[in-house]
Amino acid sequence: MYYKIDRQNVSTELKHFFEQTQCTLPHQEAILQALEYFGENTLDFVDCVLAGYAEVEKDKIYTFDLKLQKLIEKVK
Repeated sequence: MYYKIDRQNVSTELKHFFEQTQCTLPHQEAILQALEYFGENTLDFVDCVLAGYAEVEKDKIYTFDLKLQKLIEKVK
């Protein structure tokens, strides 16, 4: 908690915002999945986006980050 804000709170509030507004995101489903991952673990948000994209788009992500690789393998 670098900013002393609970990751799960950030995840919940941002998901709610994007689901309840007219705001559109490129790859919105992958971003919403990334927010879910962000609230569940300690990976940084960019890594969560990569994992969300890998799951939703069914693309292969190559990484040297062992924590990210473990999450990607788990969600296949």
